[in-house]
Amino acid sequence: MGYPFGLAPDAEGDGTTPEGLQRVIWSLYRAQAPLIVRGCEVTGTSSMKWAVAAGVVYIPTGDARAVLVPVDATTVPTNPAPATGSRTDFLYVGVDGAVRIGASVPAGSALIGKRTVPAGITATTGAPASVLDRGYAMLFGASMGRLLRWVDSTAYRGVLSSSTTAQVVYSGNISLPTDRLLDFRLSQTAASDAKSSFVWEIWLDSTLFFAPEMVVDTIGDTKTYTASEWVLEGTHTISVKRRVAVNGGKPIIHVGGGTEKRPGNRFEVVDIGMIW
Repeated sequence: MGYPFGLAPDAEGDGTTPEGLQRVIWSLYRAQAPLIVRGCEVTGTSSMKWAVAAGVVYIPTGDARAVLVPVDATTVPTNPAPATGSRTDFLYVGVDGAVRIGASVPAGSALIGKRTVPAGITATTGAPASVLDRGYAMLFGASMGRLLRWVDSTAYRGVLSSSTTAQVVYSGNISLPTDRLLDFRLSQTAASDAKSSFVWEIWLDSTLFFAPEMVVDTIGDTKTYTASEWVLEGTHTISVKRRVAVNGGKPIIHVGGGTEKRPGNRFEVVDIGMIW
């Protein structure tokens, strides 16, 4: 059985245990792998050492358990640069909080830096800038960011379908760990020599959420529609359908892309956060 976090052990020793603390830490994050919580930036120095900023990493330790590992600011020596070619230094942190360098990252360690060491340098400031997309541990319940994105692939000033029957232009799946508030963002950039309009249908599984109608004018102006909806935990299919509501009798042109980088027709689903 578990014991409440924050209570000291009683005479029988019942109270917060290391295993209980690790379960509480695990409950606060979505991460299933070792990741950075904050800090731990890697920069070059005037010698063959890497400088690592103070920070914290998250490391899973078992089934539904994890630890937070503090990392002190430090410098870590690396090997001399190769005579020819280059090598890659992987900087990582294990459960002991020590920063190490290797040719790969051992299991159970968080990668904090990946730096190329070119031939002949005598200081790590001579190495190219890091291109590592560093991974961060996200708090459970925090925004998961953009979940889906669709950009109309119709060519710049290509003709869009004038069908009055709703056609599926995009469908994607999302998996939500909890009930979430989602933001649906739709934009249309189109033009026609005769005023027309599109109706855009946004479906969640078999339920129509909303169906805004957007005018198509003679200039390629961008019109937008946003709406937020509560969506329950689980896996869902989100679909976008489009049909012509008003047909002016002239082709409807997609104004997306081109050298001017016009936005065109787009749709995004963005997670706002957990709801209760």
